[in-house]
Amino acid sequence: MKTSRRLLTAEEFAELPDDDFHYELIRGVVGVREPPPSLSHEWILGKTLHLLFEFVEPRRLGVVAGQPGFVLERGPDTVRAPDVCFIRADRIPRDNVPTFLDGAPDLAVEIWSPSNKTREIAEKITLYLSTGAHLVWYVEPSSRQITVYRPQHDAVVLKVGDDLSGYEVLPGFLCPVAKVFNPYWRE
Repeated sequence: MKTSRRLLTAEEFAELPDDDFHYELIRGVVGVREPPPSLSHEWILGKTLHLLFEFVEPRRLGVVAGQPGFVLERGPDTVRAPDVCFIRADRIPRDNVPTFLDGAPDLAVEIWSPSNKTREIAEKITLYLSTGAHLVWYVEPSSRQITVYRPQHDAVVLKVGDDLSGYEVLPGFLCPVAKVFNPYWRE
């Protein structure tokens, strides 16, 4: 006998109680349950937030945030949450800021975790790009490399010794890849 499951909307998903796990909504179904991240994951997340914030804030370019939800599909709804993101100022509502913004962030940053599956990360990156992201950085702590994805461009793998660029999303942003991974980096 086939049973049917009621699909949730993004708005219903936002009302679920917090249990200290990270969840995303995939085509109306709550999924991607992840335990709290490791210290190295959180350190890279914090460092990336800091680097972006220091560039974005004085220029008043928009908002840098960690793990906010974005409604990427409707009917059934999909809400994904990049580890770090940047949203241009002209996209931020002045009043009545919603729980989740519609569409992808301008820049999405995903940091690999042991609970990630390669297929799921690839699907997430493709979804970000197909729903409006102009730039995606996929950070791999163990190999100390960052893969850069942009629409209509081949992926570029950057390693320690290379520089990470903000391209047209954050013109002028340039950061040594080593700075993302090394807690003791000094200029």
